[in-house]
Amino acid sequence: MIQGGCKDTRGLSWAARFKFARHQALAIVGYKKRVRLTLRDADGCCEISAPDGSVFRASPISWRAYRKGFAARLRDLDRTYQFKALDPPPGPVLDVGAHAGEFSLLALNEGRTVYAVEPDPDALACLRRNLSDRNSLTVIDALVWKAEEELIFTLATSKADSSIFGADDPAKATGVVCRRATTLDRIAEDHGIDGLAFLKCDAEGAEPEVLEGGRELLRRTARIAIDTGPERKGHRTSDDCEALLRDAGFRVRTRQRGRIVTYGTRGSGTLPLRAVCG
Repeated sequence: MIQGGCKDTRGLSWAARFKFARHQALAIVGYKKRVRLTLRDADGCCEISAPDGSVFRASPISWRAYRKGFAARLRDLDRTYQFKALDPPPGPVLDVGAHAGEFSLLALNEGRTVYAVEPDPDALACLRRNLSDRNSLTVIDALVWKAEEELIFTLATSKADSSIFGADDPAKATGVVCRRATTLDRIAEDHGIDGLAFLKCDAEGAEPEVLEGGRELLRRTARIAIDTGPERKGHRTSDDCEALLRDAGFRVRTRQRGRIVTYGTRGSGTLPLRAVCG
């Protein structure tokens, strides 16, 4: 269920409304390639429209990501996670922490089969609306962790901060829910995923636990990109994630440019698959 409140400019604070109005004025003259945007309340979601596309988000606060248009937003995500640069072999993509589904859309546009995993109910509703016409997509409503157990999950959808470790900004939290977590290995088993070309993970501080619960799947994954910034109560997760990836046989590097992202690659240009005994 989408949280209440206005999902257009009326849902912004006065300071945020001023920034949006300033952006619109700068967009008229094309300052730094800015484009004019429209924010519309669409059945509980905020539809953010640019001249080259639109997207449903849970909060109008998200408009800043689209200042240069929808295509520029997808290019930014590609630069962040290096999907094209890492040149994954043919095969499926798993998007853990898919939120509104934009990275999933990037992979779908490249002809990939995508499994999009999102535990936040409001973000999940937007993801389904954004990608409802895609046949090569499986949406998975799940909280991913190192074991199958009951966890308390804090909701902070407006800034994509929902996490088992609480919101980065407690004032932005909108509630808590009790969810039964699953693991990457269980997801792979349930959906018949024998190998992955690419795994993208943004688990808001729970990245090490996500990897721990996917030790078997990791060995059948060719490329990986993980947001390992300071989202675990202010602490980054890159060191723990690097150790887990090296143990799984990846070459690892962490980049700190804008966001902190840890990448894992394998030398083979083919998809690593589950060994078949027989």
